[in-house]
Amino acid sequence: MKMSVVVLRILIGLAAVLLWVNAHAFVFQTRTLNLPVKVLNLADGLAIAQPLGDIQVRLSGKSRDLSQITDSSLVFAVDLSAAAAGGNLTLPVTLQTSPAHIDVLGWSPTSLTVSVDAAITKTVPVAFDTAGYAADGYTAADITATPSTVELTGSPQLLDHITDVLATVDLHNHKASFDVPVTPRVEFDGATITNVSQNPSWVTAHVNIQKGSAFRNLGIKPTFTGTLPVGYFMREVQFNPPVVMVSGNQRALAALTELLSTPINLDNHHQTFTDSVAVNLPRGVKLVGDDLIKVQVSIQLAQASRQFSVTPQFVNVSEGESVTAITPKAITLVVVGEEDVLSHLHLEDIKFNVDLQRALSGTNEITIDAGMFSLPAGVSVGSFTPGTLEVILSRT
Repeated sequence: MKMSVVVLRILIGLAAVLLWVNAHAFVFQTRTLNLPVKVLNLADGLAIAQPLGDIQVRLSGKSRDLSQITDSSLVFAVDLSAAAAGGNLTLPVTLQTSPAHIDVLGWSPTSLTVSVDAAITKTVPVAFDTAGYAADGYTAADITATPSTVELTGSPQLLDHITDVLATVDLHNHKASFDVPVTPRVEFDGATITNVSQNPSWVTAHVNIQKGSAFRNLGIKPTFTGTLPVGYFMREVQFNPPVVMVSGNQRALAALTELLSTPINLDNHHQTFTDSVAVNLPRGVKLVGDDLIKVQVSIQLAQASRQFSVTPQFVNVSEGESVTAITPKAITLVVVGEEDVLSHLHLEDIKFNVDLQRALSGTNEITIDAGMFSLPAGVSVGSFTPGTLEVILSRT
């Protein structure tokens, strides 16, 4: 029976793809990898005081060989046999182990400055996050560890900032509760720390799988940093979207009543403004959707304040010079005081004197301060904008 033309074409196409894939695996390439640095010969009772970070390694080899590299097959290290507590050492980063058929072209940095402390120990709980999802209609109601704590050994400078260790559990379409060994990791400022040891090195995660959805919709409560200028108040804060969806284990979600935003900076805001913020999430809870949320903060003048557009008057202009241009021509001044005093305040009651004693011919940038304003009794400067004037002096 003869093979059809269609089948023959399909077989030829498959053969061509297989030949291409096989040939591609043997093509030489260069690649840059980020790899951790291993610590050698650090004496008992000592610890490194800062995260070492990764180094960038440039490699050459066959594509297939490069794809199989791990941080255990390609090892870089610093030798701390000369380290002592309270000392700083600048040490070369050396290549310890390299896979066959791989050429190491170089790495950066080639040396590291290492601070050494006397080691301490600290006991911290094990926290969990999750990868993947349970089967449809199921969720991880709770995750606990045995043992529930681990003992960390390291520098006090690092351990002071570490409150737990984090282990990841893959839910992998599970429909029933299960146990799995996991290796917790130590994190600081979002990076995994390798120069802190832990005992035990692994724990057993008990994952309680139940029927139900592990999602919640929660509102956002704003947090702030800085302060508004005197005479202004915050009328309203609006998030877009006002409610966000989070996912996680049921116990962590049940403990939440709202989410806190990252701080919104109020400094120097005289009018309504918009910004983008994130939300602070506890361990084991993730945001569904965009990480950044729009926020609009409505700013208004307080009742016991008034706003004026004030033109500067110049004093101590050098002989033979004159002011030929001002940018801006006026500034916005907010004054505060008792309401009955402010109600009788007029623009001519306010003096804005700019001292040009040190100004030179040409363009001068003058920094404004509250002492330049002369105001009636019972009235004080709340704020002004902008904070500088551009004054041009010319010869007369």
